Amino acid sequence: MPQSAVPQFREHHIPEGVMKLKRQEFLALKQGGMSVSEYRDKFIQLSRYAPADVATDGQKQDQFRLGLNAPIRYQLLVHTFDSFQKLVDNAISVENARKEMGEQKRKFESQGQSSNSRPRFGPPQGNQYRTGGQNVNFGQNQYQ
Repeated sequence: MPQSAVPQFREHHIPEGVMKLKRQEFLALKQGGMSVSEYRDKFIQLSRYAPADVATDGQKQDQFRLGLNAPIRYQLLVHTFDSFQKLVDNAISVENARKEMGEQKRKFESQGQSSNSRPRFGPPQGNQYRTGGQNVNFGQNQYQ
């Protein structure tokens, strides 16, 4: 289908109210619990309803970046990408690296906890101590 036929098709087959709702959904789209790939798929699907908001590759990158989860967005903030696809590729790489780091951290923490399970020596719990065969209750009146 030629590019000029796309707006005509939309105008004829998709009600204007639906276009407005889908555009608003697109502009509010966030990655949330989705993977970067799932977010990209949803982004591309909804971007069809907001062609003016993603008319250039730069606009598309900006809008995509806005919806990414904060840690990934932050890591990509200082980079400039030649294309939307390069931005997506890098976001996927960052996401995978973060997952690997999280798994290593969990593994390290679980190893640390198991080595910490040795018995601890110290004073017995509570406030009773045995001294010289006598039971001494600190802070308690013996004549209660």
